[in-house]
Amino acid sequence: MKNLNLKLVSYLKKENHINPNPCQEIVASKVTKLIEGNAKPRIFKLNSNLKLGVYIFGSVGVGKSVIIKALNIVYPNSEMLHFNDLIFHLQSKNSTTKNYILSI
Repeated sequence: MKNLNLKLVSYLKKENHINPNPCQEIVASKVTKLIEGNAKPRIFKLNSNLKLGVYIFGSVGVGKSVIIKALNIVYPNSEMLHFNDLIFHLQSKNSTTKNYILSI
């Protein structure tokens, strides 16, 4: 998606009435680079069900959720998972963990 960085920052300003700080602008730029890099056609695909994603971490109150919510709206076909949901999802893919959960 072209100009994703600008669309993210614009969404934060217009819809959330937030003036992104330099740290948030850097995160938006890096997320854009990662997504653009993953959008390039690949010759070899390891798994057709493989989903690529971006994990943003940092201190409390720095705007991670705001950026992810904006990305979820601006970028089509995106999904938003909080850390707990991500860990639960990853553990449910593991057969040992799945058997343990089912035996409880």
